[in-house]
Amino acid sequence: MEAREYLDLFADVERSEEAIGDFAGLKEARAFRRLTAQARRVYDTLDRTFMRAPRPSPWVLARRVGLGRLHDLMSIQPFATLWQAMEAISATPGCGSCSADTPRIAGLRRFNLPPR
Repeated sequence: MEAREYLDLFADVERSEEAIGDFAGLKEARAFRRLTAQARRVYDTLDRTFMRAPRPSPWVLARRVGLGRLHDLMSIQPFATLWQAMEAISATPGCGSCSADTPRIAGLRRFNLPPR
């Protein structure tokens, strides 16, 4: 398949993974799969224990997760920034520094970003 100059992502994760593979290759498609799996773990761990808590706090989170699921809590890298977590998952070195490109990647041209 011919390389594409743009990347469209979809609500369907498998379709997005295929699009990433077409755009950037198999390594990045696999990295995207790892990223979505990590996002699922974060959501599953925090949904009922933190995001739906009436007054969420680190203490409430620790109490609601409990000792039995402490490993789950630590596996979501609660002390890492989003960019550190992305860099750990990505196949591309320096991915964590791409935050400045996020509006450009997302197609948010209204910010009048300078050309690179």
